[in-house]
Amino acid sequence: MTDDYVMLHAKVPFGLRTPLSTDALWVDLTYDTRDPYAIHFAPRERPQLPPWLFSRELVSRGLYTGAGQGDVQLRPSARDGSTLIHLMTPTGRVELMTRTNELAGFLERARAVVPFGEENHWIDFERELARLA
Repeated sequence: MTDDYVMLHAKVPFGLRTPLSTDALWVDLTYDTRDPYAIHFAPRERPQLPPWLFSRELVSRGLYTGAGQGDVQLRPSARDGSTLIHLMTPTGRVELMTRTNELAGFLERARAVVPFGEENHWIDFERELARLA
């Protein structure tokens, strides 16, 4: 466990796909070493879209092969170098898309800080156990 932490941020363009159109949408991506297994997705300017917390591994796998089950699924587009993210909420379904290289670049920055398989070195297990007590 390390006492220092690192936060990475990126503002990434997405398309919000509906049956009738695709609207532009900016999403704030955040990677925080205090939660080293996760990537936070926060849509801007769309209060009806909640923030999402994705497994870093899920996003990584979803860039190149289908990944996820149930409420969250990622897969590469078969035609244009983009990644599709399907989200189910209690109020409906949303499909987002972005250029794969945008997500891959953000993941690479996170991997440079915390390589896959080393996430546990960033967790303060004593603090987490104390929070449960």
